[in-house]
Amino acid sequence: MIINGFISIDSNFYVQEEVLGKTFQAKIGGINVTITFPRIKDDGSEIIIGDRLLPPSGANRWRKEDELINWGYIISTPDNISLISGLALFCDVDEADKEQVASTLYKAYPRWEERMFELYDLLSHEYYRPGYSDKLNLQLFDDDHHFSATINGKLVGIIRTKNGTVSHEQMSEIIQYASSNYNLLNEYHMLLESYKALVDYNNRLVVINACASLEYMFIRRIKELCGENGLDAAEILQKCRMLGKRFDKLKQLDPDYPIESIQELLNIRDAMIHSRTSFPSDQEADRVLNITEKCLKAAFNGYYE
Repeated sequence: MIINGFISIDSNFYVQEEVLGKTFQAKIGGINVTITFPRIKDDGSEIIIGDRLLPPSGANRWRKEDELINWGYIISTPDNISLISGLALFCDVDEADKEQVASTLYKAYPRWEERMFELYDLLSHEYYRPGYSDKLNLQLFDDDHHFSATINGKLVGIIRTKNGTVSHEQMSEIIQYASSNYNLLNEYHMLLESYKALVDYNNRLVVINACASLEYMFIRRIKELCGENGLDAAEILQKCRMLGKRFDKLKQLDPDYPIESIQELLNIRDAMIHSRTSFPSDQEADRVLNITEKCLKAAFNGYYE
């Protein structure tokens, strides 16, 4: 039998047209599931901003409290960028295992969704503020639309403030990451903290967390390069204690590292540190994030390990 699931997306979740109507294989709590995105209309009529998305394949007759489900809508044409409000989940199980599988999915879903948004935020450059909701954003039901017993749980909600979007390839990576045992690199966890601070208009904390992210990366890479070259990493790090010095040492140990300078970031940080009344502007905070993102991408092949 099939367990059906409606995933409610309370956050701003923007995707490119190539994602619409596509299915992705995922694993939630060790349970194999299929997640399907809503579709764009294909009847030949003109697509305009505000057009509602059509139900995912297999979910045409689904209702929520006897009303049509809002799956999302078009926010931009002619590229047909869409805001997703709901996803369909399908899980093939034995009749006898239905309740156990449903319980497992309910318990594992909050962390799975949190991980999905972690990588989505990094790939789409979405900035978010965490909040809390008393509801679980997953509802399961069987072929007769009888809902399985739910459990109480709290779920981190997300408020988006900067519109980003992801491609089909990126969405595949997001779903795979959420379904895996991989973890974000510490450097990217700190970068996400900078995103949160930006939304809270705490530009000082944006700079602090971004610099901490670079500090983690410089130390990691210097240790790796010292190991490859038979050098004493502890001694080198002790001599190069300032962020700028550690960047210079990384460049010396890895001449192919493509970032030429972080001086603009250092200037913004130093001006902030040496003044009790001056705070980085929004433009300066954006520049610090941009420089940090480029430095991390140049150092790592991905976002997790």
